[in-house]
Amino acid sequence: MNPRKLTLDQLIECRNKILANAQSLLEDANCLMKAQRYPRAFTLSHLASEEIAKLAILADPILRTLYEEPIQWDSFWKNWKKYCKHEAKLVANAISDYWMLPIHETYGKCPTEYTDRVQIRNGNKNMSLYVSFAEGKFIGPVDVITKEMAQTEYAEAIKRLEYSVREELNTEVLISKFRKDPSAFQRSKKRKGIV
Repeated sequence: MNPRKLTLDQLIECRNKILANAQSLLEDANCLMKAQRYPRAFTLSHLASEEIAKLAILADPILRTLYEEPIQWDSFWKNWKKYCKHEAKLVANAISDYWMLPIHETYGKCPTEYTDRVQIRNGNKNMSLYVSFAEGKFIGPVDVITKEMAQTEYAEAIKRLEYSVREELNTEVLISKFRKDPSAFQRSKKRKGIV
């Protein structure tokens, strides 16, 4: 466990590197799609979504830094380590997918309808990489991952990236205000009765 504290600049650097890496993975996935290398395009699109999911754990310490509230760094590092596991990132994707959809698409639905896909998504990622054995025969990635599957995974990853970029721009506005006038957040907290 790493209880080290991070500065706002370090948190922003991490956020920017995550966004840049996700963008790069999707650019590579697009090249593979054009070359009709669908299993690997699927893999890179999937990995871009997993990378995007790590943004969720940065929101809390960034906002707490801006509002000068205490941060539980041991919890942050515990979550960071947890997000090194695929399932945690896929659950975060599922929850953000639920929240970013228009209300008419999620009305009456439970977030578990999205989180139930985690095992399927992780299984498909593994199938896009490895030869497996099922029903008495060996199956390669090209036998499982279709063009349509790769296109869907890519489109979903692009949607997640675009949503994340919009959210990060909102955060950037807050950070810019904070840097111009750090006491504005404290005044805002007092007006809202948060202090």
